[in-house]
Amino acid sequence: MKIVGLISVLLCTFGGLLIAMGFDFPKFLKLMSLMGKAAPGEFLIIMGCAVCAFIVANTPSTIKTTMQYFKSITQPSAHDKQSYMDLLAMLYTLFKLARTKGWLALESHIERPEESTLFQQFPSFHKNHHAVVFLCDYLRIISLGNETRSRLKP
Repeated sequence: MKIVGLISVLLCTFGGLLIAMGFDFPKFLKLMSLMGKAAPGEFLIIMGCAVCAFIVANTPSTIKTTMQYFKSITQPSAHDKQSYMDLLAMLYTLFKLARTKGWLALESHIERPEESTLFQQFPSFHKNHHAVVFLCDYLRIISLGNETRSRLKP
């Protein structure tokens, strides 16, 4: 597979260079000259070398997995505007509670989020297990007083 990728890199590099230098196009490529003489050649050099270098640098299973992920481009987003609005409303409610009643008021909510009445008010957030765990973990760190910059940086 790597040999095929290396040969493709060389073909795309030198083929693109020939096209950019004014190589006589076949009739079906003359349509591409409307974009300018160098545009098809530059596109071939950049995209061809990038794709072929990807082929050279990765295993066949990685390439196959990457191709499978391209299907996600056409799929709808996992979250819509309403879920983002629910998240912002939940955060506002959470931080307002922390500001008015203190961090101790949040303790029961962040220790047992599945039973929390605060999180249950926002069902789209409450059913997203990973988001709830992420938020509760970081709120736990903040409530313990360990919110130094180095601790919270990812």
